[in-house]
Amino acid sequence: MRRLPRALVLALVLLGVIGLIPPDGPASQQPQPGAGGYPAQPPGSGGGYRPSGYPQAPGGYRPYPGGSQPANPYLPVATTEVVIYDGYFYPPSIQVAPGATIRWTNKGLHRHTVTDLTGLWTSPELAPNDSWSFTLRHPLNHYYYCRHHRLTMSATIVVK
Repeated sequence: MRRLPRALVLALVLLGVIGLIPPDGPASQQPQPGAGGYPAQPPGSGGGYRPSGYPQAPGGYRPYPGGSQPANPYLPVATTEVVIYDGYFYPPSIQVAPGATIRWTNKGLHRHTVTDLTGLWTSPELAPNDSWSFTLRHPLNHYYYCRHHRLTMSATIVVK
């Protein structure tokens, strides 16, 4: 019979001691049908598991959790909020539909601007707690920055 090198045996023992290998082997970590919230599959269902609480709907999709699904869950939001802090815009990137309005609110302690990189649009100087809104009508990527902090404050709008 062949002997395992001492270093390999020591490594396996240590892994078992610190709990990386369960006492009855790796197979004990796999979910079992009917246990742990995974119901057993009925015969002919195609196999696999589905989490409890989500019945399989016709066509292979889950029903909308709230009951009836809205006609279009991806309707654009009329106004998207962007907050200006000292040093950054939050969120740094947003995606909106054509015709959406974006409102920037300065929550920082200093004056800031919102200026399109191409110069197509720019806000007036916004003092702390001032807001400015702008509507983007055409699909395009817009990159903008603060004129006072060109190197550190920039963000992106994707109109799609």
